[in-house]
Amino acid sequence: YLLGFIPSAYIIGRFIEKRDLLNRTFLLVTLVVGTMAIYLPGVAVLYLNLNLIQQKAVSFSTAVKIGFIIPLPGDLIKIAVVLYFGPLLHQRFRLAK
Repeated sequence: YLLGFIPSAYIIGRFIEKRDLLNRTFLLVTLVVGTMAIYLPGVAVLYLNLNLIQQKAVSFSTAVKIGFIIPLPGDLIKIAVVLYFGPLLHQRFRLAK
């Protein structure tokens, strides 16, 4: 998952810094794309780690369940918090400049 944080931070930061007004729809799409940038390499590495390094026969769907489905509710809560506070903070920081 660590490999995904770099492109995720770039994607989210790049999309958001170009906007003067930040609406929640745009922010939702940006956060979902950024979250997927974390999960894609994370689940792939989890699958390879379980099968090749730990020698456990795990299907890719099981790796998706372990590495994506189970932690997804927590990430959805974080996205909801950012959707609520993000536009407010974005506007305040823009006014402070």
